[in-house]
Amino acid sequence: MLEFQTLVDRIYSSLKRSSPNAATLDKIEKALVNKEKSIIPFSFPLGIQFEITSSCNLKCRHCYNDSLPGKGNDDLTEAEWLRTAEKVTEKGALAITISGGEPLLKASLVRKMLAIFEQNPNMNVGIITNGWLVTEDFVDYFREIKNKKWIQVSIDGAYPKDHDWMRGQKGSWERAVRAALMFTKASIPVRIAHTCHRGNFRDLWKMAELAVLLGASGFIYTPILNAGRAYYDKENLILNNEEFQEFEKISEQVEKKYSSYLKLSKGVQFKEYYSKFAILPAMGSLIRPEGNFKIDCSVPVVFGNIGKENFEDIWLQRACLGWQNSAVIDYIEKVEAGCEDSVPYVMDDIQCVDN
Repeated sequence: MLEFQTLVDRIYSSLKRSSPNAATLDKIEKALVNKEKSIIPFSFPLGIQFEITSSCNLKCRHCYNDSLPGKGNDDLTEAEWLRTAEKVTEKGALAITISGGEPLLKASLVRKMLAIFEQNPNMNVGIITNGWLVTEDFVDYFREIKNKKWIQVSIDGAYPKDHDWMRGQKGSWERAVRAALMFTKASIPVRIAHTCHRGNFRDLWKMAELAVLLGASGFIYTPILNAGRAYYDKENLILNNEEFQEFEKISEQVEKKYSSYLKLSKGVQFKEYYSKFAILPAMGSLIRPEGNFKIDCSVPVVFGNIGKENFEDIWLQRACLGWQNSAVIDYIEKVEAGCEDSVPYVMDDIQCVDN
């Protein structure tokens, strides 16, 4: 395991960024570094995302994990997901996210997992959906669970034609908007997630306005990243440097105009993201549909498979200090170098290294 200061120097040097100031580093050291100058891990992830299926009813142009209709043959069984949900509930993670693919393709499994999570009402539970399969019955069920809860609905255009083009399905905008309204009317906090590409980023203020009109409590917007299917259509989707600078100015204007109406969150780019987290102990885990255990959706390093190993063993033996694993650090350095084999969910998974 790398000594803390060596880790800081290596990460920020590879990202060509200045290290945090001395006061910030001192706070991190006092809270998270032991006498041997190594990072102290968490005994269990604070947050866990369950990608319960790789299948989806839509075919979005930018999908980071290449979800498609008809996929899902390699998904974990319902029994395996429920067993993991029971373990997580017993240990008491702070936050749970259920996603896919489209999780409501497995609505029965979602309900069973929610029933388990409800046994620990202190856990915050959220669902990420494209909205197409949302029903009044499901909204009523979700509203009644005891946990603090939220829903995230993806809307990629202020107008139907823009969203439907991105999602590959006519009528998907209407279904997403309808779903968001159903949840807000049920007093369930709704986040609208919006991806900004070359064809829609100048309409960001209109999207923020739509989020307000839908009664959303949050609006998350992110320039499309070089990941998944977006990599193969980057000419149409990914902002160039000039467009990104224009996007930043528009973002500032949107923040000023709408921040009093709802919580606005701008997604970060990979380098900025890595510079925030790579010197900290892993705090979360991501379980892929086939059971692969990762520490983050932006890093294709696998620490084990919950279909083959115990969840807690994977965390304690390898993943809890995953950001400091040499395979992850090597990957981060490749991202900065612009290597073609560093694109998340385009390249093959990387197996972690025993440090």
